[in-house]
Amino acid sequence: MYQLVIAFITSLLLTVVASLPTNSNNLIDPEIPTDSEADNFLDIDKFANSTAFTVVENGTNLRYTFGKRVKSDRLVSQNTETNYWPTPQNVTLILQYPGSGQGAIITFVEVVVNQSSNIGLARVIAGGIGKRFMATIVEGNRTFWFNYSAHIYGI
Repeated sequence: MYQLVIAFITSLLLTVVASLPTNSNNLIDPEIPTDSEADNFLDIDKFANSTAFTVVENGTNLRYTFGKRVKSDRLVSQNTETNYWPTPQNVTLILQYPGSGQGAIITFVEVVVNQSSNIGLARVIAGGIGKRFMATIVEGNRTFWFNYSAHIYGI
């Protein structure tokens, strides 16, 4: 099994894990980074009880949303990344806000993914709307490319 790990730290802590297709349904890297504050701890055991995003599919574009915009919110974090592979990959993107420190109170999250297949999902695995932190997993399966743009709004 081959894994490609790309880490990028800004106001979001992002990890993309891509692996060749296997029979395993476990696409989550057990070495998920955690924040030093107890409330920001990313507990992968909570994945079973995670909250799904709303998804709108338009061909190979998937728009995942969670929460709703409110009058006084503003964009508090954003990131975009592009990835291409010569063979189909199962991709897991882990988004964690904030990357460090205390974040704004989250009101709305949007992740737009463009990938070669339309097979994917997004789930909140820690924190969420009304909290100052959030960890999210976005998956794309059997894809030659995985391009995303993530936006988090808060007050």
